[in-house]
Amino acid sequence: MKIAIPKEIQADEARVALTPDVVKKLVGSGFDIQVESGAGIRASYTDALYREAGARIVSSRKELFEGAEIILQVRPPRADAQVKNEIDDYSEGTVLIAFLEI
Repeated sequence: MKIAIPKEIQADEARVALTPDVVKKLVGSGFDIQVESGAGIRASYTDALYREAGARIVSSRKELFEGAEIILQVRPPRADAQVKNEIDDYSEGTVLIAFLEI
């Protein structure tokens, strides 16, 4: 099962959906984890740490979301004038897990 971890696009968001420790556990359980390059930088997790944990680092959001069965992110997707609708890049049937902001 492919799980995608994108870089958060809101400028004030420093969190990332998974830490390298959790990635290592999920990879050990058979999950295919792909992390967008730079996703953990603001949370002090480098691409190298994710690579060491068994994740594949992906530089393109299109490639990251392609075929992903689950997308884990902190903030919900945005669709406004400043940002392209993130959901447009998701594959049909993808499960999104994120905080709900109401």
